[in-house]
Amino acid sequence: MSDKRLAQLGVFEIPIAALDGRGAPLASFLEPRRVDMPPGFAASGAPTLGWRVLPTSLNRAELREELIVLGAPVEDGQWFLGQLIERGGRWNFTFHGPIARHPSKAERSAGLQLRWPQAAVDMPVDQVFIDVLNTSTERWIPTPVDHFHTVGVLVEAGATTGMPRGYSYAYVSGQPITCVLDPGEYARVHVNVPGSAVIDAGLGLHALYAALPALNMTSELPLPVTITEEDLQKAAPPPPHRRTN
Repeated sequence: MSDKRLAQLGVFEIPIAALDGRGAPLASFLEPRRVDMPPGFAASGAPTLGWRVLPTSLNRAELREELIVLGAPVEDGQWFLGQLIERGGRWNFTFHGPIARHPSKAERSAGLQLRWPQAAVDMPVDQVFIDVLNTSTERWIPTPVDHFHTVGVLVEAGATTGMPRGYSYAYVSGQPITCVLDPGEYARVHVNVPGSAVIDAGLGLHALYAALPALNMTSELPLPVTITEEDLQKAAPPPPHRRTN
């Protein structure tokens, strides 16, 4: 039976089985693609041995270029990551590290649940919030890669298909920090609904799902929300700035 467990390195979730083994010299990946060792590589402390291709969950159909993610371990469970990117027939290699290996999102979110509080009902769509609740019997302690940035996804009222797959989101500076949660404790966080999604949905009653991408969590049930004319005005992009002589 194959090992389907995952670990997180940087933004990537990697099958644990891919992290085992001795790997290969970095040159074995660079030389066939006529890529030179990048400046500063030797001084960075990055290893020249132990590199391997890391399978990721990236949707390659959406990528504009060929991408190969590489990784190599160093001391204390740290890793260096590299990216081989092909553009216009030429390959380029970038790297960074060391970075820590963390448990998978599923492991880190165990016991947590996104739950709509009663106080969120009838809130304007740009002010909606949700609780990150510890439903387990153990204290939840965040890792350095965890945060509570939560996004909202609007669907038709009464839809029964659940949270749509492939929703889009963007991280911004100042992500909501996490905190230790004892059993039964919760953190109340703002649900960021993109203005473009509000405009696309239009006036009337809709259903709002919440997603916390850093921990791969979604609300089990949607929250009924009503989009008003005022909501549409708030969501509209600002008019272009006109220069005057």
